[in-house]
Amino acid sequence: MKQPFLYAHLSWPEIRDLDKDNLVVIQPFAAIEDHGHHLPVETDNLLIREICLAAARRVPEDVLLMPVIPYGYVAHHMDFPGPISIEAQNLIGYLADALSSLAAHGFKRLLVANGHGSNRPFMDVAARVVMERSKAIVGTITPYSLVKAEIKEICECRYISHAEELETSLVLYLDEDLVDRAKLVKDINFPISKYHWRSLIEAPPLGFMDRWSRISQTGVVGDATLATKEKGEKLFHLIVERMVELIQEFKTREIKPDVDHH
Repeated sequence: MKQPFLYAHLSWPEIRDLDKDNLVVIQPFAAIEDHGHHLPVETDNLLIREICLAAARRVPEDVLLMPVIPYGYVAHHMDFPGPISIEAQNLIGYLADALSSLAAHGFKRLLVANGHGSNRPFMDVAARVVMERSKAIVGTITPYSLVKAEIKEICECRYISHAEELETSLVLYLDEDLVDRAKLVKDINFPISKYHWRSLIEAPPLGFMDRWSRISQTGVVGDATLATKEKGEKLFHLIVERMVELIQEFKTREIKPDVDHH
């Protein structure tokens, strides 16, 4: 069924005639990589796609949703079979070119929604590049950051990192057939020190990304055995609710003209 908030469903005349000043274009961005023995390699793509789709369905008049950019920076995972990694400079250029194309078509408000933690520095640079190239404003968001307090409250394990309680719970809610429950594990074997640990909800002072095979034998970092469909349902709806709020705030953000003070 044709959905008018899906960019890919529209013809070029329909895209031409959109009210571009009053739309937030969302570009989902994720990765293909190992997610333990129990989750599929498409986990990051699945989660960001469903989060963005659910948010767009809530406010279809405010959103134009792009197809997912499925590959990201996963060089640190390449000791495991499955990951597809894009070199940093290529990834920045690719994303910047995609966003610049949207700006060239007249869209003013672009939002990159990231489903893979290690994409963050590259999407931030790409957003800055497009802001300098065009008149569009470009925001970036990793949706889990919208509910850090709730993740800390709902999830039982302190270490929320990868293929663990959070991601496994979300996939259980979205499609439990994709989760091999017999292979859920707790894998917290990474070095923990005063200034560095691994957690989405408690960022350590020291930023450091090691090769994944040095910190995990399964690909999991955290405790997937604590995952439940109920946790996933609650967190998914909280994330979508906050995404809707963010979209509506970004839609109304004033875009002021440049001022040349030379």
